Amino acid sequence: MYTENITIKYSDLAPNQKASVASMLRFFQNAAIAHTSKAGFPLSYLYAQNRAWILISMNVDFYRMPEDGENIKITTFAPRFDRVYGYRCFEAEDKDGNIIAKAASLWIFLNTETIRPATVLDEFYEKYGGGDDTGYEFIRREQKFETGPESDILKVTKHDIDTNHHVNNVRLEEFAEEAVPEGKEIKKAIIFYRAAFYLGDNIHICADTEDNTVRVHLVDDDGKSRLSAQFFIK
Repeated sequence: MYTENITIKYSDLAPNQKASVASMLRFFQNAAIAHTSKAGFPLSYLYAQNRAWILISMNVDFYRMPEDGENIKITTFAPRFDRVYGYRCFEAEDKDGNIIAKAASLWIFLNTETIRPATVLDEFYEKYGGGDDTGYEFIRREQKFETGPESDILKVTKHDIDTNHHVNNVRLEEFAEEAVPEGKEIKKAIIFYRAAFYLGDNIHICADTEDNTVRVHLVDDDGKSRLSAQFFIK
């Protein structure tokens, strides 16, 4: 288990003066990387082994968004591994001990030379596996749905790219969130990452809204969805 304390800063805020969804996901992402490094497997180690953890799905509940200057605690743990898969849980807690957000995420361990799944290293089980994942729902299969016509096209630029040389997971969520109506708050997000976008790619945003759910596909030039997201709003 790994924990770190965060103070919400101006750059973390959405227009409503509360932390944005992307900021919360970025806190979770950074905690996962820090946990892995603390266990003895920093990015440099993984890259030397031609290995990387690739996010498959994220199931996040937001009970309350923290405000400017608020101190929160981020906790993450990896309860189990399954051959090529890793399961990781996240929690955000306020100063009174209330859970304000939680997430269940599923990852695949990838051989970056062959671009094929790789068996999780034994050392991972020994160094940082474990924890109780009761109450966390991991998304193993994509929930299929149709969306409306294309509403926007975005071009991938250099600042969208991370150390894996594709668009960062959090940045993709920001692209998908473009479909959420102005002034609506996201209370839950289910995101399934099917394939990566790379520098120069066009991202076609296709979405529709039904009741309090926004469904989004990020589609490539060939009409194939590379990410699907469901945002439950109020």
